[in-house]
Formats: sequence, structure tokens, C-alpha cells
Amino acid sequence: TKNWAVKASYDFGKAGMVSGFKVAADYENMNFDDAKAAITGFTDRDIFHVDMWKTFKEVPNTEFKFRFATVDADAAVGATTDYNSYDEYRFEINYLF
Repeated sequence: TKNWAVKASYDFGKAGMVSGFKVAADYENMNFDDAKAAITGFTDRDIFHVDMWKTFKEVPNTEFKFRFATVDADAAVGATTDYNSYDEYRFEINYLF
């Protein structure tokens, strides 16, 4: 498998713009060994994520996170339908111990 990725993040709080707000985005390209694809079920794919976090002084030790992700993958070997590609939308509330 060959893989490469690039990621960028920005802390709006440190910039003095929006307290407790951070954004990160990343792109990843995965190139799986075609000879092993039939065994593992993994195929070549492009992955893109955007994450946003917000903390509030009124709710200490708690972060609110939203993620958008999209995976554009090749269909599995011999498959007629692409079940490997998907979009993801996630909202999390995490208490930080």
C-alpha cells in the first residue's frame, strides 16, 4: 500500500478571532496493492475530512465537534456496485477528563 496525506489546521482562538474555535482539513490518497484487494476488500481511495471544534467557557472541559468526510473509492474487485465510497456527517460532544 502506498499512502500520502496533507493536513492544514487553524486555531481561530489563538488568532484572536473566535475564542475556542478550531478547523482542520485533510486529504489522503491510498493506493492499495491490487493483488491483495480481492483478499482484503480494500481498494484505492481518496479521502477528504473537515473537522470543526468549539469550546465554551460556560461548559468547561467539553468540546463540540462536527466532521464532514467523503471517501471516493474504487469498486471492489469483481463488484458491480461501489459500496466502498461514502459521505459521513458526524456531530460529537466530548467531555475531556
